[in-house]
Amino acid sequence: MKPFKKRQPNDPVDYWDSLADVMLALFLCILLIMLLFVLYFIETDALESHVDDTPGAGVPVVVDPGTQADQSTEGERSDESEDEEEGREHTDSNSDANNGGGNEGRHEEEERRRSINSFERDGEEEEEGEKSAVLVKVVDGETLLPLARDSIEFELYDGKSRLLSLNDYYPDKVEHATFKTNKNGQFYLPEKIRKGDYMLRALNEIDGYDMAEDTYYTVEDYYDWDKPLEVVIRMYPLRSTVHIQLVDAKSGEGVTGGSFQVIAADNIKTLDGSIRFRTGDVVDTVLLDGNGEGTSRELYYGKYLLREEMVPDYYGLLSEDVRVEIKEKTAVSKTVKTEKTAQVLKVIDALYDDITIPGAEFVVSGGVKTGETYVSDSLGQIVLTDLQKDTTYTIVQTTAATDYRMDTTEHSFQVDGSGLIQGKVRSEMTIQNRMTRASFQVVGTLLGNQMSDIRMTLVDRSGKVVQQWTTSGKDALITGLEPDTYKLMIGSDLDHPIEVFIADEVNVQNFQYTRWTLLDTGLVLLGIFVVLVLGVILSALYRRMQKARGAKDVKGPKGGVKKK
Repeated sequence: MKPFKKRQPNDPVDYWDSLADVMLALFLCILLIMLLFVLYFIETDALESHVDDTPGAGVPVVVDPGTQADQSTEGERSDESEDEEEGREHTDSNSDANNGGGNEGRHEEEERRRSINSFERDGEEEEEGEKSAVLVKVVDGETLLPLARDSIEFELYDGKSRLLSLNDYYPDKVEHATFKTNKNGQFYLPEKIRKGDYMLRALNEIDGYDMAEDTYYTVEDYYDWDKPLEVVIRMYPLRSTVHIQLVDAKSGEGVTGGSFQVIAADNIKTLDGSIRFRTGDVVDTVLLDGNGEGTSRELYYGKYLLREEMVPDYYGLLSEDVRVEIKEKTAVSKTVKTEKTAQVLKVIDALYDDITIPGAEFVVSGGVKTGETYVSDSLGQIVLTDLQKDTTYTIVQTTAATDYRMDTTEHSFQVDGSGLIQGKVRSEMTIQNRMTRASFQVVGTLLGNQMSDIRMTLVDRSGKVVQQWTTSGKDALITGLEPDTYKLMIGSDLDHPIEVFIADEVNVQNFQYTRWTLLDTGLVLLGIFVVLVLGVILSALYRRMQKARGAKDVKGPKGGVKKK
């Protein structure tokens, strides 16, 4: 280095030397300022030694369950020495005295609310680097898929069941006594926590899921924010049951011996996005007890169909599935009405189908009903119930009602394995009974008008009077005659009976007879009189015409007289 020398008056001025001195002074000032900043940050770190080197880290605070944690964390660091603890307690006691007098209960309360590190592990000291970051994830308890639902709230407890609050330091210090999931269904604890036992308690439910049970976990190693300790909280889908009661549609009494399949009406999904049952899946089978009741296993929320599987004895399969929907914890109760298999016999008139026939008797054969006799009621019906499945029944008429002829055809029907007759629970069979109907008329010979007050007698082949009546100017309808040849006597002419044949026909048989009446006689006499009068008139006219012609011939032409 060139030694300093005093500048002579005649020496030229070197401006670069002055600028170098200024730059050196500026550098020293900047270096001093930087050292002051370093000292400031070192002092700040000493005052807040509980804050981790990672943003948001801190020390948990014990909070009395159900109360808000103290806002200040002054003197709540677990790495304080025993002397500092005693000094703080002494200060707290003095503070209590200044506020009107402290007591031991107050001291215990403050003791319970004081800060902890690693849950006061018998004086064992923990180093700052052993605090760990924790990530909490909420998943479906069955599929372990995440439940992407926000605002699921939790509380944090230590190993001694004490409620903890944690602080968030960015951008401002905020104390948290509860923690909520984000839209992904997870959250970080705002502070790192020390080794020890912990418990997370859920505070609310989400749609379709039961509240999570208390989740216990232990921090045993160090976990940083980039690879936090993952705590998985399982929430299980809500489920409920379907209670079925099968009752008789008429009596309302329970029907035993049946069963129902529970079938998914739609895809049954849960909040985790998984399909638990697909449309048409049989998810359960419910057997009915002696009262006709049964309960399904617990089912996920959704829509289901109840389909009758095993049909009770004497009853028919339900024509439609029963729809149910599970949307709350309360069991869904469904009363299902069922009808007995029934074959209805309807006895009607073969000619007039709106006329029913009571009193017709039938014998039924088939199963346990073989040989049983039934009679049609006032409506002309017989209802056959308590029919066995997979059985063929036959029906034969044995007696007809008055004036009717019974049906000689053997009728049959079959009950299938589902208790149905031709696909129906209640089937109808129409049986016709015919009746002979004979209509008798006596009419005038000329005008054809019906005659009154004429005695009519009908006798059978043996000469027995079958029917006797007097005409009234209307048709005389005689029913119930056995098909045969009869003799009909009209009026007093008993020596000349008319033979009548009654056929076995459904339609009305008409018989018409003519008789000479007084009216007919009067008409004939009137006709004769008219003819005579006309004859006389015509004769007179003829004579007049002849007379006029004769007079003309006598005069001749031009008024002359014709000679004879």
